[in-house]
Amino acid sequence: MADNPTKEALYELLDYLEQVETQRGALMAFLRANGTVTDENLAPFLTKADDATDVKSRAIRARFENLFAVDETVTSATDVNPSAPNQRASESTASQANPDDRDAEAA
Repeated sequence: MADNPTKEALYELLDYLEQVETQRGALMAFLRANGTVTDENLAPFLTKADDATDVKSRAIRARFENLFAVDETVTSATDVNPSAPNQRASESTASQANPDDRDAEAA
């Protein structure tokens, strides 16, 4: 997976989200089993947590968009003219092979 850092990061994120979901489920089950919390008591706290999560999610999405935009820019820059370095090398070889042509152009 080291070949694709984006894929690696997304897999790590998925692992993290699975752990968080497991912990959240266990905590909710514990609180309900002890009678500590009801859905009505928990609703305002879930709303606040949801709002905070929305802000964090927007920031993460913006970072990913930036990451993917850079990746697309790099990919498109290399795809535009992949033979350009080869053309430059052949041009310099051709000009070195015919030094008389350079002298004629200079005159």
